[in-house]
Amino acid sequence: DGCLPPLPFQYMDFARWQRSCQDLAAMETQKAYWREQLREGLLPVLEFPADKPRPPVQTFTGGSVSFDIPAEFASRLEALGRNYGCTMFQTMLSVWSLLLCRHAGQEEVTVGVPYHGRDAAGLDKLIGYFVNMLAMRIDVAEDADVESLLIGVRGTAVDAISNSSIPFHSLVDELLPKRQVDLSRNAVFQTMFVWNDGISTNDASENVMGDGVVLSGVRVSDNTIAKCDLTFGLKTVSSDGSIAASIEFNSDVYERTSIERLASRFTTLVSSMVANEASKNVWTLDIMDSRELDTILSKFNDTEAEFPREKCLHDLIGE
Repeated sequence: DGCLPPLPFQYMDFARWQRSCQDLAAMETQKAYWREQLREGLLPVLEFPADKPRPPVQTFTGGSVSFDIPAEFASRLEALGRNYGCTMFQTMLSVWSLLLCRHAGQEEVTVGVPYHGRDAAGLDKLIGYFVNMLAMRIDVAEDADVESLLIGVRGTAVDAISNSSIPFHSLVDELLPKRQVDLSRNAVFQTMFVWNDGISTNDASENVMGDGVVLSGVRVSDNTIAKCDLTFGLKTVSSDGSIAASIEFNSDVYERTSIERLASRFTTLVSSMVANEASKNVWTLDIMDSRELDTILSKFNDTEAEFPREKCLHDLIGE
C-alpha cells in the first residue's frame, strides 16, 4: 500500500532509555573508563604551532583546505592497516595523530571523533540525532614504530566505541571542575577527526537505503566556521578508491598557507608510511616532499647570497 513499515520504537523511547540508564552499573563502568582515559580532565593540550596570537577567548572564524588522497596511496595504506587488524578509519586516525604530534613535538594528543551511536538493533532506520563525541587520547611514543602505532590506535578506538553510551556533555560536566579551564581553546580536545564512508555524494545515489530512496549531496562553499582548532575530514568519493580530504581550521589562529602545507605533509606521510617497513620509527618517516625539503635546506640556507649592506640584521630577519 506504499506505507512505511512501523518502527519498534521512536526517538523519545531512546531518549528516555538514555536518561534512565545514567545510574546503572554499566554506565558507572563506562564513566570510570573515561575518567581514567581522560586522566580526570588532565589532558594534553595540542601545541600545534600557531601563526597568530591566540585570542584570549576562543573564536570560531574558520576556513577549509580540500585535497585528494590518490587511490594508489589509499589502497596501499588500507592494506598496511589490514595487516594489523585495523580498519581504514583506525589507520587514517593513526596518520592524523602522528602528523599532529610531529608538528607539536609531543607524544600524546586527544582527538575528538564523532560516532554514529546507532549500535542498538532498530536504530539504523530511526530518524533522530544519535551522534556522540568520543575523546580518544592517542599515544605516539618516541620509540613507536608503524606496527605499535597502528595497534595502539586500534585498541584505543575499540575501547572508546565499547564505552560510547555516555553522552559527551556528561563527561565534560564531570571533568571540567577538575581541570583549569582555558577559554581560548576547546575544553577537552583541540582537534577532530571525521570519517565518512560508504556513500558517494557527487551524484544522486539510487536505492542506497532500499525502497527506491535516492540520496544526493549538497555542495557547500568554503567553510567559515571552525568548531575547534583543526578538524580533519575524509570521505570516499569515487569507485576508484580515491579519498577526498579537508582540513577545517580556525583562521584567527592559523594562516591558510600553513594548512595547505599541512595537507601536503599528510599526503607525504601516507606515502612514506606505505613505502617503509612496519618496524620503521614513526618519528623518522618523511613529512616533507622534495620541493619543500629543497626550499628549507637549500633556498633558506643560501649562505653565499649577497645581502643588502644598507640594512641591519634585524631588518633582514624581519623580511
